[in-house]
Amino acid sequence: MTVQFDSNPLKKENIKQVSGSNGYTATWKITINETGAKLNNGSDMEITDDFTAGEDEYEMTYVQDSMVVKYDGNVQASPEFTYDDSGILKWIIPDSTKVEIEYKTQITGNVTGKKKIRNC
Repeated sequence: MTVQFDSNPLKKENIKQVSGSNGYTATWKITINETGAKLNNGSDMEITDDFTAGEDEYEMTYVQDSMVVKYDGNVQASPEFTYDDSGILKWIIPDSTKVEIEYKTQITGNVTGKKKIRNC
């Protein structure tokens, strides 16, 4: 007997859209390893979210202190992540754990001729 099993260990969604009423801020949610499966032989993993802007894309910056990280539903007091001003966030996360990350970005810079948000 063969059992089909579809699983994507990474899901990213925009849970609050950019608008003028919220200061051109978007809220993002990344869910990693929803089932808590062993994905990396028990070793920690590095997750990278790159929202550097191309020519026709809005420039965005991470909103300081907007990060909420949960391991198996428990909020982490001091999540381990780095951010550089070019638009790259990186986290070190444990294996065999459901990880949920929420954070905000804000549109910055010149918006003339821009049509897309790259972080989708």
